Amino acid sequence: LARRQFMKLMGASVALSTAACVRRPVQKIIPYSKRPAEVVPGIANYYASSFFDGREVLGVTVKTREGRPIHLEGSEAYPSSGQGLSVRASANILSLYDPDRVRNPIINSQDPKKRGNKLSIPRDWDSIDEKVAKQLKKGGMRFLTSGYASPTLSNLIERFTSSFGGSVAYWNPINMRTLMEAQRLCYGTSSVPKYRYDKAKMIVSVDGDFLGSHLNTTESNKLFSMGRKSESGMSRLVSFQSVPSLTSLNADANYNMKSSQQLPVLLGLIHELAFVQGHGAGVASGLKSLTEPYAKIYLALNMTHDDFAAIAKGLWDNKGKSLVVAGGLQAQSADALSVQIAVNVLNSMLGNDGKTVLGRSGLKGYKGNDGQLKSLMEDMQAGKVKTLIVDNVNPMYNLPNSEEFKEALGKVEMIVSTANWMDETASLADVVAPAGHIMENWGDLEYEAGVTAIQQPTIQPLHNTRSLGDSLMKWSAAAGSALSNKENYYELLKNKWQTQLGGEKSWYEFLQKGFIGSANATESARSFNASAVSKIKPTIQESEIELSLYAKSTIYDGTMANVSWLHELPDPVTKVAWDNYLLISPQLADANKLRDGDMVNLKSAQYSMDLPVLVQPGQNPGQVAVAIGYGRKEGGDLQKGVGFDVSGFAQWEDDKLVYSGIPVEIKKLGKLYELAQTQEHHSMEGRDLAVETTEKNFKEHGDIGIHKHKIFSIWNGHKYEGHKWAMSIDLNSCTGCSSCVVSCQSENNVPVVGKKYILQGREMHWIRIDRYYAGD
Repeated sequence: LARRQFMKLMGASVALSTAACVRRPVQKIIPYSKRPAEVVPGIANYYASSFFDGREVLGVTVKTREGRPIHLEGSEAYPSSGQGLSVRASANILSLYDPDRVRNPIINSQDPKKRGNKLSIPRDWDSIDEKVAKQLKKGGMRFLTSGYASPTLSNLIERFTSSFGGSVAYWNPINMRTLMEAQRLCYGTSSVPKYRYDKAKMIVSVDGDFLGSHLNTTESNKLFSMGRKSESGMSRLVSFQSVPSLTSLNADANYNMKSSQQLPVLLGLIHELAFVQGHGAGVASGLKSLTEPYAKIYLALNMTHDDFAAIAKGLWDNKGKSLVVAGGLQAQSADALSVQIAVNVLNSMLGNDGKTVLGRSGLKGYKGNDGQLKSLMEDMQAGKVKTLIVDNVNPMYNLPNSEEFKEALGKVEMIVSTANWMDETASLADVVAPAGHIMENWGDLEYEAGVTAIQQPTIQPLHNTRSLGDSLMKWSAAAGSALSNKENYYELLKNKWQTQLGGEKSWYEFLQKGFIGSANATESARSFNASAVSKIKPTIQESEIELSLYAKSTIYDGTMANVSWLHELPDPVTKVAWDNYLLISPQLADANKLRDGDMVNLKSAQYSMDLPVLVQPGQNPGQVAVAIGYGRKEGGDLQKGVGFDVSGFAQWEDDKLVYSGIPVEIKKLGKLYELAQTQEHHSMEGRDLAVETTEKNFKEHGDIGIHKHKIFSIWNGHKYEGHKWAMSIDLNSCTGCSSCVVSCQSENNVPVVGKKYILQGREMHWIRIDRYYAGD
């Protein structure tokens, strides 16, 4: 034998012979002495529940084995999203079993003036309740939360706070304040509309990533896909975007722009429709002088007038069956309110309100408001707040210049956090009262008017946690101001719905089905308040290079950044995992001699940091963008040091935060940073990997250019005697959202390998989605 072969054989022999002599210690497990009737080992049970992540409510079916939830699927019967499920909902199951969760209530022993120098001491709930109740009796209480879609919990929070003479401040970094304010100014009611993409034959998006990160994306994907069926006449999507997104990459026509051009594009469309083509000028009356300077905005977008006019004509030709949408973090510029009012003007001009825009019923659960947080900080600085309860929000991470918030915290006598992880804000709290996971707690959710979903737990709390509802009831009772005669939050919830539905039988039917009611399909149009157009005031001055912060559909605002499945999933647009990065155009890269992974210094008027770049087709040469939600410092070991915290680039303007249209400069540093990208080549090089054709050609000839050639193999093949399994994907309906990738990972226990091995090409996902680019 050759020496190498001899050593290999001897090594294996020695390993086998030594291992064969070792017996592991015997550990006995005890089976059920009286097995529950519904639990059969090896047979899964399914329960109806719901999921809410601050952005959308989804009806879900929870798969359990031996009393442990292992997988989530969309509930087919749920009125809005149906069987659809977002990547965050699929990945949420992993956060239930996160070993970094807070396992017991904690008292942080620290000096209030120097918060952060703490000694965490686990305590029992009785001592926590006593300490909090004693403090609440002093008054001066404030409650800071992101808000809930739960009518019962929202009501309990309001009653709890008012019983101690306090008030509630609602805030989250990605909020709908400007959208809701524009609705109030234009139609008289502050609401978040529901958009019927399935009924729209012409859709124009101006930085409104409704397929990726804006509003109820799961339902939007479903409705949009329904409108892409050729047999019923396909809808047409036109996108104007400053950040390449799922929506822009699914568009039939895609035009890149700068953040400062969002409002000019909308005003240009209004001018073209009303004062060039002569349509719908009634709603736009008084806007001629304002819109005229933007009549030729198409030149700045490298468009011809014919192309721009065709978009306006397409909207009018589909009057009542068209839709204009804008919103999301990349649309939160200094002109955000004006942008939303201009969107309302267009939709009312086109007769879309009440048809493709449902504003009377709308969507619920969006309560975040930058102004309320600003007011709370002022009260804290003035010493008016003695007790602050922070729930489901992390301002110490999400706020720019969070040292101001930390300074304000130093003037509060007691801070109580209900966080499940010791995040950046919870680390500064005096008391941490973990509220537990949504799969451990009871709740109800009303997201669309007329539809209420139930959230029922599918496992006993894994740790010594307690739901927020239970904590509020305990604290109020201990402080002598009981909110209910019920023993706990479950009894309060059950009693409410039993009474409302008419008995215990109806309650159990509610649990079995998972929801009650039905959503409104249509409604009457609202009258447009003409005085709202006076609020449209362009303020952004175009800069050479502008920055947009945006939210990925995976990590979003960073709340679930300790979930490995979300990091491992390649971004649906860039195909990069485990990082955020500065998106730049190929033209800007060439001008600065930059390539993927080059480190640059990104500098605004008030903040500066070093970031790696990623060259992204479809990016405007004068626009750069970077995702929020990364660079966490607390809250779990997995998320620490992953990516870069760019929240410092956001800017306060009066009482609102601005996330886009920020003038910046970039400077090459001469250093490299490795980005784990699962697809690095986005051209098909003339091969028909992804086939495309026009709807007209398909209807006339039925020829979609499918390449049919013989596939050769060195394998003889296998003869199937029975069923054959196959899967087909309608690429006309698929948006590439990647929810199926995470769902498959959950269902099949596909392992996470981490950035190191993705760099080596060893990603383990069973489903792979690649993206190819065409056009200029």
